[in-house]
Amino acid sequence: MDLLKMAINYIEFLQERLVDSIKPAEEEIAPAAAPVEDAEVPHAKYKHGKKRGKQTRDNPPRRKSKKPVEPPSAVPNVPTPSVAEDAPFQMLPPLWQPYPFPFPIPTMSDVFYPSGLPMPQTPQKLCAAFAKLRDLLPAPTADGHKFRFIKLEVLKMATEYIDYLGKLRLEIAAMVITSEFTTDAPTQPLHISLLDKYEYFAKERPDLIVFRNSENHDDCLTYAQLRDNVCSIILPNCWQFPIAMIGAWTAGMTASGASVQFTHYELKHQFDDSEASVIITEDTYLDKVLKAAEGSKRIRKIIALRTKPDPLPKGVMDFEEMLKCKPDFDYKAVKFDLKEDLITLPYSSGTTGAPKGVMITHFNLASCLEMFLFNEKRKWAELGMPFDIVIGRNSLAILPQYHAMGMFTMVALTFMGIQQIMFRKFHLESMLMHIEKFDTTVLILVPAIINQMAFSPLLDKYDMSCLMTINSGSAPLSKNVIERLKERLPDINIRQSYGMTEMSLGCHFSVLNQPDNATGKLTANMSMKVVNQETGKECGPMEMGELRVKGPVIMKGYKNRPEDTKKTLDADGWLITGDLVYYDKEGFLYVCERAKELIKVKGAQVAPAELEDVILGHSGVVDCAVVGVQHEINGEAPRAFVVRKSDGVSEEDIHRFVNERVARYKQLTGGIIFVETIPRTPTGKILRRRLKEMYPAENSEIRAKL
Repeated sequence: MDLLKMAINYIEFLQERLVDSIKPAEEEIAPAAAPVEDAEVPHAKYKHGKKRGKQTRDNPPRRKSKKPVEPPSAVPNVPTPSVAEDAPFQMLPPLWQPYPFPFPIPTMSDVFYPSGLPMPQTPQKLCAAFAKLRDLLPAPTADGHKFRFIKLEVLKMATEYIDYLGKLRLEIAAMVITSEFTTDAPTQPLHISLLDKYEYFAKERPDLIVFRNSENHDDCLTYAQLRDNVCSIILPNCWQFPIAMIGAWTAGMTASGASVQFTHYELKHQFDDSEASVIITEDTYLDKVLKAAEGSKRIRKIIALRTKPDPLPKGVMDFEEMLKCKPDFDYKAVKFDLKEDLITLPYSSGTTGAPKGVMITHFNLASCLEMFLFNEKRKWAELGMPFDIVIGRNSLAILPQYHAMGMFTMVALTFMGIQQIMFRKFHLESMLMHIEKFDTTVLILVPAIINQMAFSPLLDKYDMSCLMTINSGSAPLSKNVIERLKERLPDINIRQSYGMTEMSLGCHFSVLNQPDNATGKLTANMSMKVVNQETGKECGPMEMGELRVKGPVIMKGYKNRPEDTKKTLDADGWLITGDLVYYDKEGFLYVCERAKELIKVKGAQVAPAELEDVILGHSGVVDCAVVGVQHEINGEAPRAFVVRKSDGVSEEDIHRFVNERVARYKQLTGGIIFVETIPRTPTGKILRRRLKEMYPAENSEIRAKL
């Protein structure tokens, strides 16, 4: 990249200028009067290898007139830009102004500082020391001691700055962008911090509601009621979910959530793979949970929340009865290795088939929370408001809490003292009604829901004037959706963030004054680089490549899958995201497309390979491939291309077979197309893009049946 070469050449030039300017470091330099064009300047005792006469106060060194040094017309090895070519040079600072004494005087505008790299204190101290020296030079000879002292300070700072420039050169050469912010590393498990926060609010604001049921507003929980409950988890969105999750952490367990939409096949896989020993569910889903648990030697206890008066099956414990049991231990007594012990095990679908358990440690999740809260505090500070202004405000818990994004949001908002109104199931009109009723100012949503808001006539039925910001995650928002929503809600701020389950939540959080189509800036403690997939070299600003990130939030690995872990985490700890992105000179990230083949349905991940495995289980199917197609409401929908054994196999047969084995959001709502053959590479890899190109008419956007 030409701009990169120019930047490196410029740094080398600055180093040469600094080295030259501090060569008299071992010599004493006497102060002089303010220099003018023909004035004499201080110099060293030695020149051209010949010693001059002894220098004393009565016998000062001889001086020769010297005109000011003219600055070079251009940086060495860098062509002088013409007016038309000046734009690429905007990121390069001007050359230091020359002065007729041994030290050039820099200012902060002279410091080469690429966006995203941390600004150390050394350049600031150096500039201040140079300024002191400049102000002192016209002073009388009596200040010679002070001059020498400041001179030594300048030399020290200049040497440190040269060392900094050398390190900066290496960082720029690698094009690794490091966040300019840092936060303190966690020192205790997250659940202890969370329980301490509950204790604080229970004492200071005992009537402050933390969770409320959207279907029954009287069914709520205050911080004072929350403080003594202990248990572990799998439930839909309800206030019992965080009780169970925190209870699991407090008992030293790992919480692993599963969707209530899962079939018993999917639940069995997760129970077996996670090696679950305790299951908490609801009586509504008890039949498939019991079926999935059949034959398990690890599951010791099944606990169910009752929604109807019917007795629970033998061996199943009542959730309410469990809550009556008082803990017989101090929650702070359970010891954890923060960087090794797991706090949660969410399951993330991959392109290789069945979902994989993502091992998130206590250190990962606590670090992510610290980074998130730091980012939120900065935003409120920039607005000139105290962070505690959010206490007592309302939010809608719409995202499923078993999902990494929903779970993290629940924990973060609890820390912030924000009431969360739990949505057991999502209904657009119910959401809009609760926004109006509870004066909701901020929403955390996924693109599928935002799409519905943008185009639904229901939006005009309710007063949305209280809503200030919509934060979006899990997938990029389309430009059309953003424009449409801002037409209908012109005062709304739409902010996107970037993350994935493998990084606890995210690495790029939204900031103020963020472009609508950007997905945030790199958050504290994190590093990133964008790599060209063909050459393997790092990309600069505005160059598309695959995103890789590194930092304290990155997962420990995939449970029981060392080979998959090696493919996702390289030897140096970089997480290979599989997403194609670019970043601008201000550090904003833009997601272009997913290099991975996952299909995002309502924000949930659907792996084509998983559905293909299911379809191939049908006796009438020879071959198949699944791709994602655009869906007006769900974002994307899975579509199957099937090679059948005979014409006797119908679409209805395939739909029925698949629907019995997968959750509803994984069903083939994008349709089924029968084909003669599936295009593949010589090594057998499915050419999914070729399928989309072969059937362009069939690939137009699907409209939901309302």
